[in-house]
This record gives sequence, structure tokens and C-alpha cells, in this order.
Amino acid sequence: MNIFFDTRPGEVYDIFLSLWLANNFEYANEEKREYGITKDTNFEEKIKSIRTNNKIDIKSLDRYFNKEIDPTQILCLSSMWHNPTLDKYLNYVSNIDEMKLRKLIIKLVTSKEVDENDSEDEMEGLSLNNTTVLNYIDNKDINVAIKWEIFRLLNNKQKYFLDFTTFINEYLHTYKHLEKERKKEIDKFNNEFKKNIEEQGIRYLEEFTNKYIDFNKYENIFISSSVLIGITVEMEPEEKSCYVLIGPRTKDIVKSTVGKNEIEKKLMVFKNISDSTRFQIMKTLVDKDYYGVELAKAFGITKATVSRHMDFLLLTGVVRVERKDHRAYYSLDKNVLRKTIEFLTREFKL
Repeated sequence: MNIFFDTRPGEVYDIFLSLWLANNFEYANEEKREYGITKDTNFEEKIKSIRTNNKIDIKSLDRYFNKEIDPTQILCLSSMWHNPTLDKYLNYVSNIDEMKLRKLIIKLVTSKEVDENDSEDEMEGLSLNNTTVLNYIDNKDINVAIKWEIFRLLNNKQKYFLDFTTFINEYLHTYKHLEKERKKEIDKFNNEFKKNIEEQGIRYLEEFTNKYIDFNKYENIFISSSVLIGITVEMEPEEKSCYVLIGPRTKDIVKSTVGKNEIEKKLMVFKNISDSTRFQIMKTLVDKDYYGVELAKAFGITKATVSRHMDFLLLTGVVRVERKDHRAYYSLDKNVLRKTIEFLTREFKL
């Protein structure tokens, strides 16, 4: 197994993520509260000020960083690893193959709602040309503003990405002040993380993420760091590679979601079971594995909502995830539940 650590992909990721957070400030804060992340008033005010400092085009911000578009769906970690500077990544995005672009659009649209049309053959047919894509999204129950952006992008891809690149480059001066605010913290984190990874390897990564993913299934693990994100993972089993983005907030999330000691860890499992939706999801996973869209359809919720519930279940270890056939399949780890029940039996002398 090869483990690679490079700070540059995460630095590029944070430029885009800071804009999404600024444009969706209250929504993002609500998510942070749910994860139990400690409030940082000073830094949050700086994020908020991105939108209000009159140095940014608000219309463009709303266009490119709509609340309904989850940044993890459009920012590709693997692409950032292969293009680890802002200039290289913007160049990559601007010159993306049109067929691949259409597939990404279809993937984005289908991830926003319950949809069965996500097989590889159907994806090929839907992505055949601009007309098939536009016809497909025409009757979809998604934000009209997003439909309009897709039309503008497909109608003149070169101009669209030129405008986007200009917007990002104009933002950099503002972003540098934000980056400076957290430089000391992220530098300290990077040094400590790199040292521990070099000394302990995969064992440290598993401990750090509470075995969020079964990393032993991959030959190459690419890790980068983010000032802004908790944890995100992109699996590419065909390449036998896994891309991980972590940061100083990761441990906060793991502690609040998993617990600080063995007793808290067991109690956090019970806390997840007490959530009715998570309980029903776990029951659904008893007999077979499911992927996100199937669960969304079964419970009448969006795939994004399924992912949010799964983040909690994955961090506590109750659920595992494996990518097969271009889909992330979730499975129930009955052994974790069994040990939790044994803990309860022991503690209460049942």
C-alpha cells in the first residue's frame, strides 16, 4: 500500500469551498451544529464577510455556488490531485471533454433527487449530446436557476468557463486574507499529520478517521488537508485508489460523533439508533447492501439527506461503505451492534 500526502489539492479545494460556505452561511452553520463542531465566531464572521464586503460579484456567487449544489458533488478530489494548483485545475475544468461534462451534469441532477436512471448504459444514452441532456433535465423537479445554468454551460462552454475563471481569479485577493487567518493552524496540523503518517502509516489514518473507510482495499491512498472541511472521501476502486480530505476539524467531528472513550463510543451507537430515520435505514440494511439512490427512494428523501445520515453511521462504525459498479454501497456491521448490546448487558447485569 502506498500513502501519499500533499497539501496542495486541499488548498485548491478550500478556495471553492470558502465561496460555497459564504453563499450558504446559515445552512452550513446548521450542518456544523448537527455535527457538534465548536463555534469559531471570529473565523465565521470572516467567511460571512466574503459575501458582504462589496468586493465580490454577488450574482456570480449565486450562480456558481447555489445551495442546492453540494460542493462534494462537483469538486473532484482525484482531478485536484492530478492538477494540484489553482491554474492547473481551472485549466483542466475549462478543457474538460464535452461527453464527460454531460455525464457530470447528469450525475449532479440525479444526485439531487430520487432517480433510477443511473445505470452506465442509461448514462451513456442521456449524455449523447446537449439536446438529450436538456430534454432530460427539462421535467426534473430541480431549481430553475440550476436548469438555466446548465443551459448556459452547454450552450457556450468556452465562455462559461472563461467567466468562471475570471470570477475565481478576482476572488483570490479576498481569499488570501482568509487563508492567512488559518495558516498557523493548518501548518501545525500538516506537520503533525505528516509525521504520524510517516511513522505509523495506515494504522494512524484508521485511528484518525475511526476506520471511516476500509483503506486496506486500496493500493494507493492520496491524502490532502483542508482548513474548512471535516472529512470527505472519494473512492476509485477501478484505479485501486482512494482520495481523502481531512483537516483540523476532523477530530472534532469524530469526537462528537463517535465519543471520546469506549463508553461514549457505545452510547453514540445508541444515540444513532434512537434517530428514527437512521434506525429504519439500519433495519433496511439487515438483509442486503443498498446504494444511496435506492435508500433515498425507499425513504422518500434526497440522496444528500441519505449521505448526511450515513456520515454519522459510518463514523460510529455501524455502517460500512464499499464502491462497486460506480456506486457507493452501504452495509450494516452487525458485529459493532453485537458488541454494543453485549456492553449494555454487561453494564446493567442483564
